[in-house]
Amino acid sequence: MLTLMAVLCAVAAACCFAAGVLAQHRAVRTTVPIGALGWRAMADVVRAPGWLGGVGIGVVGSGLHIVALALAPVAIVQPIGVLGFVLIVVLGWGSVDARTRNAVLAVCAGVGGFVILAAGSQVAQEIPVWQAQLLVGLAVVVALRARGGCTRLSASAAVVSGLGSTVVHVAAGYWGTTAGLLLGAQAMGLLVTGGWLLQRAYAGGPATVAIGTTTIVDPVTAVTVTLLLGTALPSASTLAAQVVLALVAAAGVRALAVPDSHPQTTRDRDAVAA
Repeated sequence: MLTLMAVLCAVAAACCFAAGVLAQHRAVRTTVPIGALGWRAMADVVRAPGWLGGVGIGVVGSGLHIVALALAPVAIVQPIGVLGFVLIVVLGWGSVDARTRNAVLAVCAGVGGFVILAAGSQVAQEIPVWQAQLLVGLAVVVALRARGGCTRLSASAAVVSGLGSTVVHVAAGYWGTTAGLLLGAQAMGLLVTGGWLLQRAYAGGPATVAIGTTTIVDPVTAVTVTLLLGTALPSASTLAAQVVLALVAAAGVRALAVPDSHPQTTRDRDAVAA
């Protein structure tokens, strides 16, 4: 029952995430020049009503995501966020061709199958606080070294957010203790930092590229760390099936994230350039 509640919360969070991302990306790209989102430009962005609305929706989604992480293992919750990217593509493009439908089906089938297998095979193990601190340190290093264009910044944001989600799940296991409060504060800091890096990525490229990269790297980071530190490995056959399903979902995400795969992308790019 708790796992089902976690899945429902994660799906709702993905919907909020998609709506918030579209609003934030539109505000960033219309407020500042491409690739020029610094501290001064960010001051203009945060006053835009569209960006504030996107943040509000994102906060609701983050709350639902945190609840999901407290109820179920990261390997079940984190991959569901991929569905948010599907919504971003469909809502952002406004029309869907056969290629897009096939890619959406691949993402949904891959993620759905992965989550079903994960729900039936996960055996949670408590991650020690000292290991969680190593994850926090790794995330800080990645954030400090974040450079480059849209794809690299998106990847850095995804790693930081994925590690932050893992720390959220660990903090839930120490609820009511000093360690839990410390880990919770650190997790929130990592999630906020990941969000800031993603805002910088928005300024450097299309939403589909930024979120497509994040969609793949974030769950891969969180699930890999959880499998290595906090979850007993499933059987070889189950693990192999999960790998195949993850590759199917990743192929669908990659197809959706190609900027020139849809005519409206070119029009949006030309509009921004103008």
